[in-house]
Amino acid sequence: MEFRSSYEQSLEVLSHIRSELTSRGGKYHTLYQCLIEDDTTEYRMGPALQKSIGACMSSLLAQYQTSLFLDYKERWRFTFLEMRTRIMDRGDLSLKYSWELLTLVNQFMSETEAGDFPGRFCENIYKILGAMARGKNSLNFYSPSVISLYEELTLSLIFLVRPYEFLVPDSWHRLYFRRWERKYRSPSVLERFRYKQCLAKVCLSFCEMVINIEGKTTDAALGRRSVTVIVVCLINLGTFFPRTREYAELWRKSQEVFRCARLNATGILGLRGDALIGRLSKVFLEYRGKDSIRLVSGYHGWVDSFAGIPLKGNRIKVVTSRPIEERKRHLWKPSRDQRTKQLNAAHILTAYWKLNRRRVLERMKEHRRYCAPRYKYAKNCCLLVDMGGDRNWMY
Repeated sequence: MEFRSSYEQSLEVLSHIRSELTSRGGKYHTLYQCLIEDDTTEYRMGPALQKSIGACMSSLLAQYQTSLFLDYKERWRFTFLEMRTRIMDRGDLSLKYSWELLTLVNQFMSETEAGDFPGRFCENIYKILGAMARGKNSLNFYSPSVISLYEELTLSLIFLVRPYEFLVPDSWHRLYFRRWERKYRSPSVLERFRYKQCLAKVCLSFCEMVINIEGKTTDAALGRRSVTVIVVCLINLGTFFPRTREYAELWRKSQEVFRCARLNATGILGLRGDALIGRLSKVFLEYRGKDSIRLVSGYHGWVDSFAGIPLKGNRIKVVTSRPIEERKRHLWKPSRDQRTKQLNAAHILTAYWKLNRRRVLERMKEHRRYCAPRYKYAKNCCLLVDMGGDRNWMY
């Protein structure tokens, strides 16, 4: 049930199979009960644990993603925890690093409704990138499951950077969006700016992995998916101002990726804005209806442009998301990371200033007026009046 590429698979077929497996009375529901049995899950984990670090991490990540897709995540994690407890004393690095990555990914998935900027959500993404760094130079780590994880990291951040409209492949919208549509979306410019920095760093990490692996593989389907991740990031970040310093770094790194010979992406070198959108939509025509580009919009009424770029002629369809609700945040325990504490403090001060700026300025003016000395000029003298006390001086 792993999604590999829109060239090779149809999401319509995968969704239909999932329905037949998980629905009571479904054609394959009896088989589903066997698939989620602990013995079956453990049997599938066994071969993965015999592989190298990168291959083990990507294989177990694929199994975890399948459990998400088929709605038996908790049962899968329980089986994995039992197996880890039994064999952890062997000192197996593959199991150790895989457990670390899957724990972080599961925390990331559990925060789809949390509004804790910039707390554990952003912290956890950076930890995931750090955990993946242990295997990203391995050929076997470059796999559909790892690309899927980068796609979901990217979508979750694009969704927060551009809460009212964003451009993504239809496959991303179908596979991941349902988990993130209830995420708290803030109107704060500061928060969006920090999320933009995080998104750029995620894409930079992905670019570095592709550059390191690209020369060792000839898998065209994975290469095309990789280019799509980078282009979608560039479109959504590059059309939203102000741009971060990390965006400039990402732009330079992306051009390095597009020059890789095996990716066959030199046609998009140097393209920005509407030209990049037009080229991406043409590339997706090659999927022959299995995938396309979607504009997810939170606006009501007719939408005919994205960031001021007309959609006409780009074959981009609009999908309306549910209205954005400003609701009370779900707060986690205070972060222990010093950088995050500083960002939280800056956010609180910024929010306070926005709400109370006029009242604070008026009180400051009143205080200055009351405390400042006043000068009264007579014919031959000057009277200095101290309003802070009852004393006057004349000279």
